[in-house]
Amino acid sequence: MKNFRDILIEHASRYPHMTGRDAAKLIFQSEYGMGHILSSSFHKRLMEEYESLKALPCDTKIEDIGNGVCRVYLPCLDVLEVSALSKLCVDGAENYKIVPEGYDKKLYEAEILCREGFFNFDSSELEEFRVPSVIGHSKRYREEYRPAYRVLPMMYALFLPLFSRLERDLSEGMYISIGIDGMCGSGKSTLCDIIQRVYGTEAVRMDDFFLPPELRTPERLNSPGGNVHSERFILECAEGIRTGKGFSYRIFDCSIMDYNGEKKIPPSSLRLTEGSYCLHPAHGDIYTIRVFLKLSSKEQSRRILLRNGKEMHKMFIERWIPMENRYFEHFEIEKNADFVICADV
Repeated sequence: MKNFRDILIEHASRYPHMTGRDAAKLIFQSEYGMGHILSSSFHKRLMEEYESLKALPCDTKIEDIGNGVCRVYLPCLDVLEVSALSKLCVDGAENYKIVPEGYDKKLYEAEILCREGFFNFDSSELEEFRVPSVIGHSKRYREEYRPAYRVLPMMYALFLPLFSRLERDLSEGMYISIGIDGMCGSGKSTLCDIIQRVYGTEAVRMDDFFLPPELRTPERLNSPGGNVHSERFILECAEGIRTGKGFSYRIFDCSIMDYNGEKKIPPSSLRLTEGSYCLHPAHGDIYTIRVFLKLSSKEQSRRILLRNGKEMHKMFIERWIPMENRYFEHFEIEKNADFVICADV
């Protein structure tokens, strides 16, 4: 993630006509994202705005504004991407929680850069924006740059190409079966949750196919991709995932190391499977879209430590991650994916 000082310097260079108001707006968006709840007419207004300016020149599609937030510029998108953006904006506003880094701290950083000569306005222009609030761009900024963007969590913006594909396939009445595989901590569950909320479909979770104790032999665990109950996945789920027919499967609960209930998956034209090993070639050609999420080893370690604690972090680093990586490499999971998304944000 970029240092916010560097982001301010980039904006000062890219938008030399920005004023104190525009810097304050940038800081507010970095801290609070959209800053307001979207109305029911959001999609309609977004499409109308896009139609009015899609011919404008555009050289920046996604612009990092810090704190895991970005601006997505409408003129750089096609109509399917705009439709996808609309859905992602709504879900992001309702479900993504931005953790503020410090509005006052960022405003002070902008003041320092003013005194250092990076901005073409005086630091006194920032005084009236001490209290954070939703504000518009300055008249000068609007005239010079004609800003037309929507603010979105950066992680959501990374998913924009995938959602654009979903919008296309759904509009053409195609059956869609998505498999989301990837590295621990890369956001597989997050992506799955977003798709579920946006399109209202149930998901098969590979965590429910934990390998039972009686199958956890050294030979099995040493084989690439052996750390999942593929035989049961194929028997209980593969046909329903391939065809969209309804099915049910047993849930293996690793906390009690036994089966604990079942999950019913109703018929659907959009099928969703999430989790490590879901793209194992032994499962057959059951997906129309294969997604692989990855991230740097440093970021992966940081996320796992934050999510699972020190004791489990050690287990992941020494055992689970090497097993996953062996599976990814042996079966070339990333190479054979339709979408590869790097989740370092």
